[in-house]
Amino acid sequence: MRPLILFFSFALILGGCQRDKDDYVIGSVVEKGGCLADTYLVEIPGASTAKMPFLCEPAAPLSTLRNCGNSVFIRLPASLAIPGKEIRFVYAGTEPSCLSYSFAPQHITVKSLRAD
Repeated sequence: MRPLILFFSFALILGGCQRDKDDYVIGSVVEKGGCLADTYLVEIPGASTAKMPFLCEPAAPLSTLRNCGNSVFIRLPASLAIPGKEIRFVYAGTEPSCLSYSFAPQHITVKSLRAD
């Protein structure tokens, strides 16, 4: 009887735990840019607009190497604001942009930002 109670207690505890379902995005810091002083361009290799709502799906091929389909602007702390550094983050929201080009990368807010 005792092992049965322990088993059900353990199962109840595991069933009550919620796993973090945040999808991490991995990117590479490219250069300083964007609308704010601490904003950096981050390229997202292998980006998929189906999985990442902050990316756009250009109707035609674009002449710019980094655009809204594969890059974003993120506010980074000095420890992560190093060109070439790989970072990992969770998308939290989109900010207004000061850039006039309609296919410019979005300015986004992130959470759980860290080096990869």
